[in-house]
Amino acid sequence: MSVVRGKRTENELQVIRCLRDLAIHTIVCCCNESVFPKSKRWLYTQRLTNEAVDALLCATRANSVKVPDDDDGTIYRYRQLQQVQANAHLEGLEVLLSLAYELVKIEGRRVDYWSGLIVDARKKLQGWINSDRKRYKK
Repeated sequence: MSVVRGKRTENELQVIRCLRDLAIHTIVCCCNESVFPKSKRWLYTQRLTNEAVDALLCATRANSVKVPDDDDGTIYRYRQLQQVQANAHLEGLEVLLSLAYELVKIEGRRVDYWSGLIVDARKKLQGWINSDRKRYKK
């Protein structure tokens, strides 16, 4: 039985899938010579890919932590820390992308799409964080 689209809720796997798509897009763009010429690639690409992949890794770690009912708050705090770090990596990615846009002159439409992926990931991540706050509120 399927759920009506209007009554569906976000789940963690959608966040992870979104972050995975963002990481893949970032890696593909950073390997593309037409986006980052060889002369400037070494300045930006490693940091961009690190931020995208680190955001994915933090969210995956957070998702792998199951908070038991008898938790004293320690396990939940670790999960929450990983979620916050994932959000911080997305913020860093956004800053690096804006620098690359100005200094490397990446196409505007490419940056718009890339920024859209980041914004979408941040919204889903924030929804997940809010959901966890309600769920584990003690």
